[in-house]
Amino acid sequence: MASDAGVSVGLVYYHFTDRNGLLRATMEYANRMAFVAESTSEGEPPAVSGFEQLSALLFTDMAGTDTSRDNAVVWYEIVGEALFEDEIRGQVAATIQDWQQHVFGAIRQGQGDGSVRADADAVVTAQILTALVDGLLSRLAIDSLTWDAARASLRVAMERLLLPV
Repeated sequence: MASDAGVSVGLVYYHFTDRNGLLRATMEYANRMAFVAESTSEGEPPAVSGFEQLSALLFTDMAGTDTSRDNAVVWYEIVGEALFEDEIRGQVAATIQDWQQHVFGAIRQGQGDGSVRADADAVVTAQILTALVDGLLSRLAIDSLTWDAARASLRVAMERLLLPV
């Protein structure tokens, strides 16, 4: 990381103190970037259906680029550390809860505009879909699944769970 940033290893250790400090800062940065991306589009009227908004939200991490894979690897590094560190565990749990709330909101928007089944349980479906994306990303991170197969699996799940019959 130090060489990528063009700084000395000592400077990295000085600023972050330890690996957990670096992971916490990484998580905080990722959350800030997600907030910035979201707030730049908040002033615009929704031009898409709730289902389309949900698709954009869930497929963001499934682009199939090197950056997508790198982001998945970093996320699982943080999740792995959260198994042993209470402070990081709390941050990971809060991030997951925030993501589920966004998914829930898109589902409810879709129910309001008719693009999502009215009888879908938005809370449970948000949990299912975020867990599915997490599972698919873990397989993508270790190259045991192709990006196309992951996107197809997510698309089928979304359609079966949410599209009106």
